[in-house]
Amino acid sequence: MLDALREIQSGGSTRIDIPHPRSDEGRLARLTLIVTPVREPGYEADEIELEVVPLAAYAGSSLSWQLTVRALISLSPPEQGWDRCKNSYTNIAEPGAWTICVAELEKIVTAHELAESEPGRHSHYTHREHLAGNTIEGHAVRALCGAFFVPTQNHERLPLWPPCQERFVELAD
Repeated sequence: MLDALREIQSGGSTRIDIPHPRSDEGRLARLTLIVTPVREPGYEADEIELEVVPLAAYAGSSLSWQLTVRALISLSPPEQGWDRCKNSYTNIAEPGAWTICVAELEKIVTAHELAESEPGRHSHYTHREHLAGNTIEGHAVRALCGAFFVPTQNHERLPLWPPCQERFVELAD
């Protein structure tokens, strides 16, 4: 991710072939990374898009999901801050933010560390069916407020998200 982002931090696109962790398995997925500087009157931002296309044999697998999460964390934690449409993830940042991200990734890579995830900051209400399985597998669930999230932490330590609380009260009435 560092090399790809370094190449296009100010704009452009690049593709990355991700090998399977077992070298005899070949390629796991192909990532496409696009940075688009947007400079309009009254609006300046750097938009980024990450497309993750696993080989058909790995589509929907826990391994391809972990690849996706690691890539999103490396680029811009928290991974919950990304917008998703199928295999594409987008995010918007201040102009020059991806240059700062390159510097941060260089430090992490030099230290031989993994980028840390930033967990969600609120608790949500969701249906408990299959919740334990989704937590273990890293699959997203939909909250009452409509947000999708991957349950990865103890929700009891977090403040409740007000829109979820409102919907829960409506259901209870």
